[in-house]
Amino acid sequence: MKIQHRSFELTLLSLWLVLAACGGNSFKKGQELMRKGDYNSAILQLRVAEGKHPYDWKIKRALGVAYYKNQQLNFAITKLYQARQLKLDDLPTLLYLGLSYEAAGKLEDANTTFRTLLSLNIESALRKELLARMRDNQIKLLTQEIKQNIADWRAGKESPITPNSVAVLYFRNVSEWREMDPILKGLAELITLDLLKVKNLRLSDRIKVQLLLEELQFSPADFFDQIRAADAGRLLGVQHLISGGVERIDDTKIRLSGGVVETATGQLRGSGSEASGSFSDILKLEKQLVMDLIQDLGIRLAPSEASAIQTLPTFNSLAFIAFCKGLDSEDRQLFSEAQSYYQSALNSDPNFTLAKERLSQLPGERLSISELEKLAS
Repeated sequence: MKIQHRSFELTLLSLWLVLAACGGNSFKKGQELMRKGDYNSAILQLRVAEGKHPYDWKIKRALGVAYYKNQQLNFAITKLYQARQLKLDDLPTLLYLGLSYEAAGKLEDANTTFRTLLSLNIESALRKELLARMRDNQIKLLTQEIKQNIADWRAGKESPITPNSVAVLYFRNVSEWREMDPILKGLAELITLDLLKVKNLRLSDRIKVQLLLEELQFSPADFFDQIRAADAGRLLGVQHLISGGVERIDDTKIRLSGGVVETATGQLRGSGSEASGSFSDILKLEKQLVMDLIQDLGIRLAPSEASAIQTLPTFNSLAFIAFCKGLDSEDRQLFSEAQSYYQSALNSDPNFTLAKERLSQLPGERLSISELEKLAS
């Protein structure tokens, strides 16, 4: 009986070794078929390998990649997600999971995955491409939201409003002084960035205002003339709207004015604000305006928040003007022109961090999937 039992154990061990060998061969065959572009056959081989080794993350990753390249995106997401659970920080797994989410239209999941990838030690070229993809995905998401809000508005339906949310419209060029046009977007960007430092507020990205103008085919002046403030707030899905103007007093002095509008009522909240002074002090005037607007919003700032808001991004007005022109070029997807303007801003002020950040985030020449795969490996 002992001899028979020992023989049975040896038979089982031999069978297990054969099956394991088959599983290993299936994995190698699957990889070879993937290299040849025969993804259907590769998937069949890799599924056999997975059956033999259900907890091997490399097999699940390869199967997920094969599904992705075969445009079977839901299967790709499932397998790559499983591979990630088994191996959290594998770069190719995260890359292809993000790409699969992206191709399936699950753009928020794609950007979340790409953010995880950015937190790891990756090549600078891969980092730049991921940032460009995330930017594209975010614009697509915002465009979808804007389109839906416009459809609801035209149908007389209420769009969802985010509590404690604020959007900053481009300021109106009150004096129609053409030299002021480049700074209108820059002021909106700075006010948005300053309000982002307030913990209790949720800010709408400035690009959302730009997308709304493009979708409605309006210039900023047309928007002010044809859209009521309350409707603008609904189109942007925000509870509060900040609107204002820039006025030329004389050859050297300007006046900034602004106010907070309640989307629900269309009424001005608080008394509004004005700040006048030399054009060279425009960034100081912006800070004064922001502090007054925060008071109109009924918010008491923590000392750390107030200090962060009061910090000037640059003391150089020429650097600020170049930065504003860069924003406009970037909105029009003239990235080479935007690069030139941001570099000009940095030439005027090498410590202008905002210009440095925008310059580093500009999309460059886009990479192919195979190039991305090499960088992730």
